[in-house]
Amino acid sequence: MGQSHGDEPFVTGIVSNSYGNVIVTDGIPTDEKFFEFDATTGTLQGFMQYTLEGEEAPRCMVIPDMINGVKVTTIGSNLFGYSDISDFIDGSAIRFSIVDCIIVPEGVTTIENNAFLGGGTLAIILPESLQRIGMNAFRGNNINWLTIPKNVTFIGDNALSVLSTYNYNADLFKIVNQTGKSFDWGAITGTGTSEFVTGVIPTNDEVGNKEITITDK
Repeated sequence: MGQSHGDEPFVTGIVSNSYGNVIVTDGIPTDEKFFEFDATTGTLQGFMQYTLEGEEAPRCMVIPDMINGVKVTTIGSNLFGYSDISDFIDGSAIRFSIVDCIIVPEGVTTIENNAFLGGGTLAIILPESLQRIGMNAFRGNNINWLTIPKNVTFIGDNALSVLSTYNYNADLFKIVNQTGKSFDWGAITGTGTSEFVTGVIPTNDEVGNKEITITDK
């Protein structure tokens, strides 16, 4: 049961503070009817913003840990229907945000290439069970900070791509690396080559001439 604030029910959503965009949640998963799911592989294959009956999904997507009694283990490619970044960018403008926030449940081990491409999402929570993050996984969003859980061993190129031209992930300023491992954060953010465990990605035009800090906490 969700909390309440006065007469208003508490719902999952975004609050912004000095740290960045933060998800607050009532813990209630988004209804299964908004997802396409392959029960044979445990792969989430699609997200429908509207049902055929016209019902709109919540603005914060809380992925269920099980659908139809089967555990969700993989977030498949192109969950929002964009096959590549050119599909998401319409001329010189980015299409509207599909969801404000995403919570990935424990039990998910893999986020495939392009998984959350084009969501326009402000914040994402990842589970400790996560091991792999594919190429372009969070590209085309508006994340300003992200925690990489301790069991992640692979992060694909442009997974957190920033590109000031189209203003996606343009406000990214911090990545919390809980793995203790070295990654090429330059390749991950699409800004060049900067491989280390913790440190600072040098400023350049691609990130709007600002620093992105990689920290362990």
